[in-house]
Amino acid sequence: MVLYVSTTLFQHHGDAGNECRASEKGPDSLAQCHRIRMEGRFDAAGMRRFAEGRAALLDLAIDTLDVSPTRFDSRLSGDEILLGMFGMACLLGPSGCVVTRFESLPA
Repeated sequence: MVLYVSTTLFQHHGDAGNECRASEKGPDSLAQCHRIRMEGRFDAAGMRRFAEGRAALLDLAIDTLDVSPTRFDSRLSGDEILLGMFGMACLLGPSGCVVTRFESLPA
């Protein structure tokens, strides 16, 4: 099995000043906010369950989550490293989901 990842597949548009308040972490806690967008072929219900489960495991808050058979769009907040781990998990995704384009943008 060969996994080929183009350098244009993963685009991270970082912003060190991109912070938002995560109310469940306390009033003084700052968390990063990111919008993760993917295009490809998805089992929408399976991808939604997968994303919600991974976000819960990584202690990330999902503000919005929109999944269709061809597009995945989410806005999450939490620790920046964990947001990156969430993005990587979604790239690998559940069986049968194929990602052709991935973006992680400051929200």
